[in-house]
Amino acid sequence: APFASPKLKVKAVGNIEGLRIISGSWSPLVVVNAANADLFRVDETGRVGIGTASPNKQLHIKTASGNAEIDIQSANSPYWSMYQDDATDQLRFWNGDNRLIMTTLGNVGLGTTNISAKLHIIQPASTEALKIILNNATPWSPIVVQTSGGADVFRVKEDGSICIGANCKTGWGPNTAVQNTSQRIANPPDGADVNCPAGYVMTGIRNTAPDSYLICSRMW
Repeated sequence: APFASPKLKVKAVGNIEGLRIISGSWSPLVVVNAANADLFRVDETGRVGIGTASPNKQLHIKTASGNAEIDIQSANSPYWSMYQDDATDQLRFWNGDNRLIMTTLGNVGLGTTNISAKLHIIQPASTEALKIILNNATPWSPIVVQTSGGADVFRVKEDGSICIGANCKTGWGPNTAVQNTSQRIANPPDGADVNCPAGYVMTGIRNTAPDSYLICSRMW
């Protein structure tokens, strides 16, 4: 049976180490397979290599093929896995499915490995894709889009106002200065599309025989 007659068996007694290796200028502990390929190595600087004879950091995991993976599990909880996908070089965090993915370009995917933006989110069913909760003590604009020179392109302010460039809208509803602009529908044929002019949205319909009117108002 395995371990029935080990080549080396150490029993620690009292407050004395069971095994101490004093390192020189070479790896003090190496485990290899039958083909003499490294399985586990502690080098002379204390770096640990799993699957590599040349660990470049405190812990270096390498595979001959396929994904290099670390699993983390607390008691009987479902385990989390962190792995580098061999086919795409993406770094992925897995828990039942790929949850968070990072590409070699620094792009991040949530719920998707097909990442086409700096942040690419697949919305779960019946759940918000993105939620921002303001800091009540020092609220500030939760969403800002700027040019490379720092000029605002789009901003959602802490009071819910929306700004496009320097033009900010603090309330919602028709622009009262132009809200009565109407487009008259002169008995359109059945099934014909009728649209408001560019820059206007439909805010009502007025039925006055023999014609009907579509009420179009500027909202900005």
